[in-house]
Order: sequence, then structure tokens, then C-alpha cells
Amino acid sequence: MFGRSSPGPAPASPAAATCGGQSSLLPFSLLLPGDFRPACVSGKGFFVPTSDPSHSRAPIPAGVADAARSWGGEHVRVDRLTGDASTRIYFRAASGSSSGHPHDAAAQTVIIALHDSAFDAVTFPFLQTTDLFIAAGVPVPRIISRQPTAGILILEDLGDRLLQHVLMENAPASMAAPLYRTAVDHIVRLQQHGTPRLSPALEAGRLALDAERFRFELDYFFTHVVLGLHGTKPSHRQREAVEVAFEHLCARLDQEPRVLCHRDYHARNLLVTGDGRLVAIDHQDSRRGPDTYDLASLLYDPYVDLQVSRTRECIRQFRQARGLKESAAVFSERLDAMAAQRLLKAAGTFAAQKLLHNRSSYLAYLPAALTRARAALGRHDTHGDLLAALTPLLPEWAR
Repeated sequence: MFGRSSPGPAPASPAAATCGGQSSLLPFSLLLPGDFRPACVSGKGFFVPTSDPSHSRAPIPAGVADAARSWGGEHVRVDRLTGDASTRIYFRAASGSSSGHPHDAAAQTVIIALHDSAFDAVTFPFLQTTDLFIAAGVPVPRIISRQPTAGILILEDLGDRLLQHVLMENAPASMAAPLYRTAVDHIVRLQQHGTPRLSPALEAGRLALDAERFRFELDYFFTHVVLGLHGTKPSHRQREAVEVAFEHLCARLDQEPRVLCHRDYHARNLLVTGDGRLVAIDHQDSRRGPDTYDLASLLYDPYVDLQVSRTRECIRQFRQARGLKESAAVFSERLDAMAAQRLLKAAGTFAAQKLLHNRSSYLAYLPAALTRARAALGRHDTHGDLLAALTPLLPEWAR
């Protein structure tokens, strides 16, 4: 569900592993992909067999093992999942004799989320935003159990198939189009039904995507992409031009109508369940922000390639559902300004994952983020200053 799959062939025969002095059959289909590193929790044996000898006995944290047993009994199986760029660690627990794979018809599985510290059962953002999204009519995984002092949540397991995977499978338009219509509908629900529920008692009601936040993210992009990854050495005059253009864009975006935003609404944070439902995940950073924010994140997503016709259809759907009276040209400028900032922010995150954490996989999405940011800025004259300031400093734009 929260893992990131890596492709790989699956041999037909199972492998045997020892767990707590007992033999347990572990299907290779679970052993090979990066998502599934099976472990057994039985008696005192907690470990994760992997193909990498250096991690062949990587421990399952005791708190996770206890949580798994509290849910599924003594003979429960735990698979560590490959997570995202956060500090959270996810596990899949399977009870009884099920294979442990969420698509096994007989499987009884849950997701165990291990946070880096204890949390408050009332003020923890993930708990608040779960309630907020459900109240707004946007599906999210159900919380089955919470163990605040251990930093653990047990969540409904809705599988691993992301919207990104659906598009990578070259799904026909008859499948992809309804999913994107639903995704846009969920944005509208958040704005119309979630925004009125925001209050100072909720972190999502206190925090905002505002000029200060946008400037921090653009500076982060400049530090990690321009100066860090590319090693560019801008002159004092070039730096000044970038700073002025950043201020201009941030001030422009700060004037937008504020609504409840998911904040990271893209194809890797939307699950497609076995029965075809679209479910939002990774929603704990939700907050107030521009009404174009989530739509820009969805339609100018560096993780996937959307047809122009689908993008236009989604924009028409959004404008109609929100009852926006402004012209298509005015809305297009607003959306592109937001998309440019959002894409530069994403590029900074991708570069930082490599520079700070040596996670190179995110660099695969950097060219798309930069190319689409440039295109968004180039479609209007409003932010030509930023385009002019950054082009000499980015090899991808100077070509």
C-alpha cells in the first residue's frame, strides 16, 4: 500500500526460511521486489530475509512485532515495505495462513506505520487529516488501531497499485479517464467540504502554503539544484535577478483564494484499489493553500505523462465544478504560476534526496519537473523575469 514496487521476475518455486525455530515458506514473488521483504513474527524470532546478505537479518522493531501480534495473533507474518522520502517506515502484516500479499483473495492484511517518535492521540496531524478527509467525502485508508506511545498506527491495507502504475501499464483511456475525473472530484470535495471544517484546533487550519513557504521552497530548489547538483556559480547580479523574480512569483501566489489542500496530490499518492476506487494517501501535511495547488500538482505531475487532451478535460471539469467565473485565460495563468512553483519545489526535493540522502532514484523525475516548470512559465508573459533569470543557470533550460 505505502511501498514502492521495483519490477523483477518471480521464480515459480518458493524458498524456505526459518522463523523462531520453525520453517515458513516464503514465496519468491514476495522476496524479489523491493517492496516485499518478508519476515516472520513468531516466538522470539524477528528478522527479514533479503537477497542482500548485509541485510539478511535486519531486525523487525520490537514495537512493530508486538503491534502485529496484537492484531493477528502469535503466527503473524511481517513484510517491510520500501517507503517514500519520509522518516516513516511501513510494514505489511498478514495473519493466519495467507500469503501476505494484498491481492491474495484469502489474505487478511494490514499496514503498520512506524513513526520516528511517540505522538499525541488528539493532535497528531495524520489522525486529524484522516478525519478531515473522510468528513469531506474523500476516501483514505481507515485507521484500525493506534498506539501513540509506540509511534505506531495500524491501517487498512488497500494494496500497492498507484495511479502512477496504472498509467505506466498503458491503461486504456476507458480506465485512466474515470480515475482522473475522480481525482479532480476529490479536489473539489476537499475545497468545498473540507475547507469549512478547518479551525485553529487543527494543524491543517493553522498552517498555510503562503509567500513565506513558497519562498523557502524556491530557495531550497536554488540551493540543491542550481548550486548543489549542477554546481553553477552565479554572479551577484544573477543572484539578485533570481531573488527578485522569486519574490514576484511568491507575492503573486500569496493573493490566491485559500482552500484546504492535500499538498502532495499526485499519481504516487493516489491508490487504485482492487475494485477500482481511488484513495488518497500521505495526506498528513494538508493545509490551507491556493485553490490551484492540488490541481497543478495532479496535472503537471513529473511522475507521469498526461495527454494534453486529458489535462484540458480536467481543467474544464474543475472550473465547472467550482463555478469559477473568470476567463479560461485568467485561470490558465493562475494554474501555470502555481505549477511552476510546485515543479521547482519538486525539483529541489529530488536533488536534495540525492545530495543529502544518496537516493538517486528521484533524479529520474528531475528532467520532467524542470521541463514542465519552464513550459508553465513560458506560456505567459507574467513571469518572464523568472524564466530569464533561471535560464542561464540551468543547463536543461539553456539548451
